[in-house]
Amino acid sequence: MRTLVLRTALTVLLSLGGGVTLAHAQLGGLGSIPSGSQLTLEPPYPGPGEEVTITLESLRHELGGSFISWAVDGEPVRSGVGETTLTVTLGEADERTRIDYAVEVGGRVVDQGTRVIQPIGLTLIWEPLTYTPHFYRGRAQHTTYSSVRLIAVPELADAAGNPIDPATLNYTWRVGPKRLAQQSGVGRRAIEVTRSGYGENFGITLSVSSPETGVNARLYQELPVAEPEVLFYEYDPLLGIRYNRLLTGVQIEDRGFSLVAEPFTYGTAQRDDSRLQWNWELAGEPLDADAFLQFSSPESGEATTRAALRLELTDRESITHRTRTTLPIQY
Repeated sequence: MRTLVLRTALTVLLSLGGGVTLAHAQLGGLGSIPSGSQLTLEPPYPGPGEEVTITLESLRHELGGSFISWAVDGEPVRSGVGETTLTVTLGEADERTRIDYAVEVGGRVVDQGTRVIQPIGLTLIWEPLTYTPHFYRGRAQHTTYSSVRLIAVPELADAAGNPIDPATLNYTWRVGPKRLAQQSGVGRRAIEVTRSGYGENFGITLSVSSPETGVNARLYQELPVAEPEVLFYEYDPLLGIRYNRLLTGVQIEDRGFSLVAEPFTYGTAQRDDSRLQWNWELAGEPLDADAFLQFSSPESGEATTRAALRLELTDRESITHRTRTTLPIQY
């Protein structure tokens, strides 16, 4: 069973004191000027190496007619009248980018501020608890009424850049709008959830916070939902299941023929789970068999017959996991 890793990066904004010298405004000696502005980010949670647009907003000053200066990591990068936005490319995870700004009106600095943008990694690993054959190279899919294991892998750091122990973080899990109170809490990095019905929003929201440092991170991921299916493969008594031979029809020759029906993404741990009910029909007549079906060689002189082999496979614990499949047979 393959595991899907979904990674998103969150951003922490840290307020720092002090200032730098910009191209137009001298900030070094103006640390006492209160900031009446705020910076917003787009996207709100940029990741490592991602381009982010920073917008300066103020309720105190008319920014459209003000002279605004910007610096990144101490280097002046942009200035001019009404320059309220700045686009920068962030560094690697946990590498800080310092943004300084100053607002001038009539040659006098009326507002200034410093922010540090620190990308922080938050990874969501999700593993559907559904069946796929052992040698299947694809990924197990999540289906209605089946369970999925969710694992959070945070990489948060405090203001000094020190990693925060994931075991000390508070994890809040939501499925759609519903908060999973019993599965949330300090150190609750791994949970199992079940999609309980059709039409249900199966978006996962994870919020991670550090009560001691005030650092917060958040991600949202919509989990895709697949439908279970059954595929037929040739079975050889010596070679076993021949997964390189997907059957779309069968012609039974003198030596007979055997096949196996493989369920994909059913909510069981194995193919021979007692939860699975196998209902076979050949030309309308029921057959007593499970996943494996063997056809004997036709008798000499018999006319060629074409018929439909039908299988209805049902998960007794999840009636929505029911698949009807037909395979043409010639013998």
